[in-house]
Amino acid sequence: MTPGEDSSSKSQMTLTSHQLDQESVRKDLAMMIVLHEYPLSMFDHYGFRKFCNNIQPLFKVASRNTIKKDIFKMYDVEKEKTMKLLNKNRSRIAITSDLWTASNQNKGYMTITAHFIDNNWVLQSRLIRFVYVPCPHTRDVLAAALMDCFYEWNIDRKLSTLTLDNCSTNDAVVEDNLEQTSKCLTYATWFIVSYALLCAYSESNCSRWIIGDWTSNCKNP
Repeated sequence: MTPGEDSSSKSQMTLTSHQLDQESVRKDLAMMIVLHEYPLSMFDHYGFRKFCNNIQPLFKVASRNTIKKDIFKMYDVEKEKTMKLLNKNRSRIAITSDLWTASNQNKGYMTITAHFIDNNWVLQSRLIRFVYVPCPHTRDVLAAALMDCFYEWNIDRKLSTLTLDNCSTNDAVVEDNLEQTSKCLTYATWFIVSYALLCAYSESNCSRWIIGDWTSNCKNP
C-alpha cells in the first residue's frame, strides 16, 4: 500500500459457501458430449477422472452408461418441446432429407429436417430424424422410413414440400409418399365439402349425419 492510500479502496476477497449440485454437473457433461461429439469412452479414462477429482473432489464422475441415459433423457425433453411446437404451429411444414453411406461403417443413414414458419413469422428448422436405414435402399424402404417419421411426429397432414437429392430412386419415393398422403387429403377434402353443403341444407340434419359418418369411418378406415 502506498502512503496515503485508503485501505477501504482495496478489493477484498470474501468466502461464501457453495453446494455442489451433482445432477446439474452431470447435465452439463451430457450437453458437452452432445455439442462437441466427444466419445462416451472418455468417462472411463483415468486422466479425465483425475482431472475432475482435482477440480472438485466431491463430484462423483458417472459411468458412460449413466451419461448415455442422461443424454436420452435430454433427447426426450427436447423432442416433446418440438412436438408441441409443431402441433401448435398453424403453417405447413417443408421437409428436406438426405441419405448417405458412412465410409467407416459402410452403413446408410438418413436425416429428416422440418422447416416451417412459426406463429411469430420466424423461420424455424428442426432435425426430427437421424436413423440407420438397412440395405437395400429401395423405394419401399426409403418411403417407409419417411412415412414412419411423419406419422411419429404427427405431421403427415401438414406437409407442404418434400425435397430430396437427385437420386433416381427418390422420384419413386416421392410418388409413394404422395400416394399415401393424398388418401388422407382426399377424404379430408371430401369431408369438408360435404359438411359445408349439408350445413347449408339443414343444420340439425347436418349434425346428426356428420357424427354418424365420422364414427363409422373411424371404425372402418
